[in-house]
Parts: sequence; C-alpha cells; structure tokens
Amino acid sequence: MKHFIFYLILFFLWSNSNVFGQEKQEYFKDNYFRYDNFTYRSNIKTIQLENAQFPMNEPVIELNSGAQLLLQFDDLEGDYKDYWYTIIHCDALWKPSDITRSTYLFSFYEDRIADYAFSFNTLQPYTHYSLKFPNEQIKPLISGNYLLKVYLNNDPDSVAFTRRFLVYENLIDVDATVHAATLAEYRQQKQEVDFSLSTTRYTIANPLVI
Repeated sequence: MKHFIFYLILFFLWSNSNVFGQEKQEYFKDNYFRYDNFTYRSNIKTIQLENAQFPMNEPVIELNSGAQLLLQFDDLEGDYKDYWYTIIHCDALWKPSDITRSTYLFSFYEDRIADYAFSFNTLQPYTHYSLKFPNEQIKPLISGNYLLKVYLNNDPDSVAFTRRFLVYENLIDVDATVHAATLAEYRQQKQEVDFSLSTTRYTIANPLVI
C-alpha cells in the first residue's frame, strides 16, 4: 500500500503543470494535439479513467500485476460510433518518448472499444462506452508515464480525447519510521520521518548522483 501511495503522489505531481521543468503552454487551436487530459469533441462527456480495483482513485497501476484501468465515457449524440484507442509512452515531462512502440507495447498497437450501451428513458440520449485495459490486445511492457488516446474510425488524426495514466514498477522497497524530533525543544511539537530504501532489485552505480 505504501508503494501505491508513493507512486500516486508522483502521478499527481507529474499531472500538473510547471513540475520538473514542465512549462504550461497556451494552445490556440482546438485540434492541437496535447499530451495531457483533453477532450477534443463537445459530444464527449463524463470521461472517467480510474483503477478498476479501486474506484475513484487515480489511474495508477503496477506493471505485470494483473491490475486494470477502467475507462468510461458518454457520447451525447446517442448513436453508435466506431471508437478506437492506443497508448503512448511519455517521458517524465509528459512528452512522447523516443522508444519504439514495439518496445513498450505488447501484442497490437491499437484496438476497438467494443463495450457500449444506449441510454433508455432519458431526457438526454447518449451512448455509454467502457473499456478495461491492460488486456490481451494492448498491454504495456515497461513502466512509465502513458497517454491514452481515443479516436474515431481507426483514424489516429480524428482524436476524441486523451487521458494520462501511470504504470509503476516495484523495484525499490520504501520503508518509513516516525519518531519524536531529535532536538529536545521540538519534541512536544514536531515529529521526524526516516525513510529507508532497499535497492536489491535495482542497480545503482553511484547513489550520490541520483
């Protein structure tokens, strides 16, 4: 659980602008592709991307753990549309990484969203779409920042929306202990937290330059 919370904090930081040198950009064109959470079509509403095992949580999962993300959204035009999706690996600043898709994707590079249902007896007609992934068609091979891209009619340029998510790999164990402040004058007011890192599964040549 501690590892999940740790990576959840990192995801929250990375998802906001002006973090780790990321600059917030001004976009003047609606169809300008963003490596961010963005909806390109006004008929798409109530987009949710969350950990399928922990509803309402941030979209963060552990690599090769069997955990899945649940995507849900509504199309207010109320008809059937042929939605497709893919995932894009990004660097720490949420820019597209320079690795090939075959390096970070298992099986297919894209797939159709096949689970949908029409609204019934509602004032506003809509079509509800849902998807769980990673799955047998699309699965990340490495950890990192990812962008989910949903588009129409198997045309990657006809983008509907994008959403960020994070896949982490548990290579370093983090342990923490809480104790009273070292300085006597603060012992009744403050606490200290000591962290220890176990790197048996991750080679660090020089800890001083991390």
